[in-house]
Amino acid sequence: MPKRNTGRRHSVSADQIQKYLQEWFDLDNKAKYNKRFKRYLNYRDILTILFDRFPDLKTAYELKEKYIFFNRNTSLEEAEKGLAGLILEFGDSGIEEYHEFYNLLINWNKEIINSFTIINSRRINNSFIESRNNQIERLIYNAYGYTNSKRAKNRIMYCLNKKDSYTM
Repeated sequence: MPKRNTGRRHSVSADQIQKYLQEWFDLDNKAKYNKRFKRYLNYRDILTILFDRFPDLKTAYELKEKYIFFNRNTSLEEAEKGLAGLILEFGDSGIEEYHEFYNLLINWNKEIINSFTIINSRRINNSFIESRNNQIERLIYNAYGYTNSKRAKNRIMYCLNKKDSYTM
């Protein structure tokens, strides 16, 4: 039986998440014995073996890392030039799985560049709206569907706007 969404949130800080991810994705972890290769390997050794065996996988991994670096470290002034370079690299890679992503970069070029605009020390994104949409979906899911649309609208408005008062 699938676990039902109770709407509870666990308070986890960004530092805790970062620490967990560093531990989880530490490529230089302690080597463990691998029965298949009959030797001790850590994650970096396994990655090297995979890249030697599958060069396309290495190319895909490097392109992914370049895009992540671009997204985290590029300024608005450098975004257009950097994105154009990435589009060329993804297009020239010849990796079929990246073809859809390549088209996405071309079609959303202007929006991606505009996302590097900084307001109040933060980049522009739609996370607030996505969060609100998720809250509304959870309200409707937990209510098993409303039959009275006016009541549903009032309930959603009440839950989203904690400072407002509610009357029937």
